[in-house]
Amino acid sequence: MVITQSMVFRPKWPPKLSCAMRKALTTALLAICSYAPYVLLSIFAGALSDRWNKKVTILVSDSFAALCTLTVLVLLTTGHLQVWHLYVINTLNGLMNTVQQPASDVAITLLMPPRHYQRVSGMRSFSQSLITVLTPVLATALLAFTSLETVILFDLFTFNTAFITLLCFIKIPRIKNEMESKKETIIQSAKNGLDYLKEHRGILDLIFF
Repeated sequence: MVITQSMVFRPKWPPKLSCAMRKALTTALLAICSYAPYVLLSIFAGALSDRWNKKVTILVSDSFAALCTLTVLVLLTTGHLQVWHLYVINTLNGLMNTVQQPASDVAITLLMPPRHYQRVSGMRSFSQSLITVLTPVLATALLAFTSLETVILFDLFTFNTAFITLLCFIKIPRIKNEMESKKETIIQSAKNGLDYLKEHRGILDLIFF
């Protein structure tokens, strides 16, 4: 999304791509491609996340997102970047985020003592809101003084920093019932999740709210 937002404001594109990137419909479709996988597959993503190692899931998802970013850089450098490439890449990134998000949520609860859950939840909400506000501002400011290639390289640098930190310095405990989750099919796990939401209607109302 950082790259996508920067691309929309880039002043110099090849004529055909430049016209496409300035259309409101194109920008909207880029956002839809990012969030559609989450809307359509989030029910099954939680079931998959319960079966897989949380740390590995996060690392693989981030690595795939970095590979997509690197693909954008190569296509941009070689002059072959097209708008449909961005649609595909945003869709793939959205798919990875769909799997990564529940794994990250569970990982945080495993790392924090229960007495700190409310405080951590508040800090996460604050950080996510801060990222949403500042990311386009910082990306556009960096783009104004450098180039889109520099923005992409900076994005890859932040990925490497986060990847090494998680891989080498953070140990995520395993959940005791992971083996029990593997005995269920993905459909059964998703159905159990939906049944739980039906029984606890307050949680479902909060999700829709």
